[in-house]
Amino acid sequence: MYLAIEDKVTKELNGSITAYIHDKQGPAVNIFNGKIHKIEILSLDDLINKSDWLLCGTSWQSDLEWKAIRRAKKANKKVISFIDHWVNYRERYFKKSEYALPDEIWIGDIYAEKIAKDNFPNLKVMLKSNPYFLDMKEQLLKLKKSKNINTLLNKVWVMTT
Repeated sequence: MYLAIEDKVTKELNGSITAYIHDKQGPAVNIFNGKIHKIEILSLDDLINKSDWLLCGTSWQSDLEWKAIRRAKKANKKVISFIDHWVNYRERYFKKSEYALPDEIWIGDIYAEKIAKDNFPNLKVMLKSNPYFLDMKEQLLKLKKSKNINTLLNKVWVMTT
């Protein structure tokens, strides 16, 4: 979940922002490390207070992003979320009998874009490159050039399952 959005940020804004991360145990630290100029690990409230706007992933199993969206909106911050999947769109924003919707949704492919527009016709939905797919493509091309066919086939298998 975090992988896609945070990697997207690092590729577009490398070196020009500070990454504020809430969970020092999650994948975000490894993703940002070496790709972005400055990283600070903060509480959720401090993260929102120090940020100009919020860019987050989505989850239907956790309420972390839901809480972050609510708190950022309450603080009058612009909120963008990146959906990197094709299911449970409404559930990602609906917790505790309440919706917490972003100002804008970023989507990584045309199939997800249609689903998002169908589910949220009043929200701005923007098609963006899916950084996970781009990274996988880059890794596969490197493996192809190295002619390590076993590793290449394992990567393709993982991508399709």
